[in-house]
Amino acid sequence: LGVLPWVISSTDQTWVGRFEVAISLHCVAFITFITCLVISFLVYRSPGFMSKRVVLHVTELAFLAYVVLIGVRFALIWEYFDKVWGPGGWLSAFLAEYGPVFMALFFMNLPFDQTFEITAFAFATFMIIIPLSKGAWSRFLLTDDEVREQLQTINFECPPRSTSGSFDLCRFTFRWEYFAIPAISICVMTVAIVIVSFFVSRSNRKAFVNKKIIEAFTKQR
Repeated sequence: LGVLPWVISSTDQTWVGRFEVAISLHCVAFITFITCLVISFLVYRSPGFMSKRVVLHVTELAFLAYVVLIGVRFALIWEYFDKVWGPGGWLSAFLAEYGPVFMALFFMNLPFDQTFEITAFAFATFMIIIPLSKGAWSRFLLTDDEVREQLQTINFECPPRSTSGSFDLCRFTFRWEYFAIPAISICVMTVAIVIVSFFVSRSNRKAFVNKKIIEAFTKQR
């Protein structure tokens, strides 16, 4: 991962050059998941590893590596998403392309600490660090003419600006459709993953304690 800044700085800044690196990073991320899957299988099947909790750390490492690799990819091509889906398209692209990977955390039954670390790192990377450094959130404040032009692509006709406040509906519609809906969806998904993980971890902990208590009573008999 330490060579990634060098790869990016030496990349041709045309769209062709960016997409070449972006595709390469996607392939590396896929290989990373496959490698961690093989390692987890070997650890689980090997009698030499008494503690199978190593698999949990391998899984966490796979997700953190994915965030780094795809984060770099996202930083390279986020403008392309805006060109395809309009201003704020990078939010919709995250939901469509990267969101399903993190939704897998709903079903993986990782400990709460690890799940929280993964989701917090991903949220900070894709919603705060990259958008702020690239100026992606600045498109939230387009001029009235740019808002009118953008809304015409979805067949929404803005009222004339004849009176004060008559254009507020257009601004609200633009910000709601292009930024608020996908951003709220991402936040809800993040919070839901954390909450589900918390209750599942607490339930597993209680089940483990109850199991030990039952085993202790069984031995006394």
